Amino acid sequence: MKASFPLLVAALVTIGVSHEAPAQQIAIDPPLPSCTKGEPLTGHVDNRPSDQTYAIATYIYLDGYSSSGDNGWLPKPYESRWSGGSPCTSLHPDGQDPDSYSFSVDVALVAPIGCDEKATKFALYVIPESHAHCDSYWTKWNLEDGDPQAGVEPPLGSLDVSRPCSTADALGYTWVVKDGGGCNPLAPGPCHFNSQNVSDDSGKINLKTYYDSNNGRCEAAEVVLTENLGYGTYVFTVDGSIDVWGDTPILGLFTWDVDVPPTQECVNIHRELDFEFYQGG
Repeated sequence: MKASFPLLVAALVTIGVSHEAPAQQIAIDPPLPSCTKGEPLTGHVDNRPSDQTYAIATYIYLDGYSSSGDNGWLPKPYESRWSGGSPCTSLHPDGQDPDSYSFSVDVALVAPIGCDEKATKFALYVIPESHAHCDSYWTKWNLEDGDPQAGVEPPLGSLDVSRPCSTADALGYTWVVKDGGGCNPLAPGPCHFNSQNVSDDSGKINLKTYYDSNNGRCEAAEVVLTENLGYGTYVFTVDGSIDVWGDTPILGLFTWDVDVPPTQECVNIHRELDFEFYQGG
């Protein structure tokens, strides 16, 4: 199956800073952790207030993974949710600049997930160590909003970072290639997403899907545009006749927003405009 489409999905990489002055500036030390296990995420925070002790709350994004309303955003270190340890990472004076504090977050593999190295986004927040999140797990959405009734303010500073593990350059754009690794199977499906099922064929994106009878699973492919193209007319061009594919393959062409918080009515609600082609009931 070949599909070429000048498409869609908005990527991340925006820096949000605090509502107080001076701004809490979070910076990540280059390079970002590679898409292998065992490397921490390190950085520093400037202009940290001196009125109390502060910490970093960190979340990683695993595309297609959803549990307990997380929508793919999981706290790190993740073992805190299961063992009772703190999901916050302490800030330490860096020893050179009195206004700068460093941190090192363990974003490596921890059971029961098994694929933290495949995370494609990181979200970091500066919060007091007395914040309730440091004693009991809060979702990313609850942390961002705070709890005014309980006197819990939103974070003093934040940073969102994109880190694609696999990309493809085609049609004049860069695409993030979905690879579930140890997290498979993932949504949609559930399917096993493998970066080897995506290739650039003479400037077109080739997406391969099939049933792996040896392992008894569906192999799938997905690409996401890194650039937000905004409003306009989107044109999708598919090579070949869709009506001869049979009743197994599904082609989905859609916009998708990973940063919409879940609701009680629908855990995985997103801003989405979706076109799907398939046969069967």
